Amino acid sequence: MFVSITNENSCATDFLISSLLQDWFNSLMEVDTPKGKFYRAINEFSANRKRHVMKLPEFYACDPVAMALALEDSILLEADRKFCDVELWGELTRGQMVIDWTNKMGKEANVDIVTKIDHVRVKELMEDMLKE
Repeated sequence: MFVSITNENSCATDFLISSLLQDWFNSLMEVDTPKGKFYRAINEFSANRKRHVMKLPEFYACDPVAMALALEDSILLEADRKFCDVELWGELTRGQMVIDWTNKMGKEANVDIVTKIDHVRVKELMEDMLKE
């Protein structure tokens, strides 16, 4: 069994280019239900920081993408099988995930790196989660 991994690259390329722009995110932040108010409360600070300090025009959605992938396998449309490990001893880095993009290590792939998702379905799930 392969583990599916999302990272900022998959979120920034497929997910954001696939129309999860700020206007859509703003509409999520205005949902007037208890769940919507909770969602706004936990996302408002980071959303404002990303918009005003980092000047990002899009909504980064790595956590919701990971959640959606865990809920529905069909959301994963494309992935790259690669070897991945967490470097603990400092040869390449320390305490970070290392992905062998070019097969330099020659080890068998053990993860699927998400490269394309069903963004329409992810948006539906995110909208549904805020309903009563």
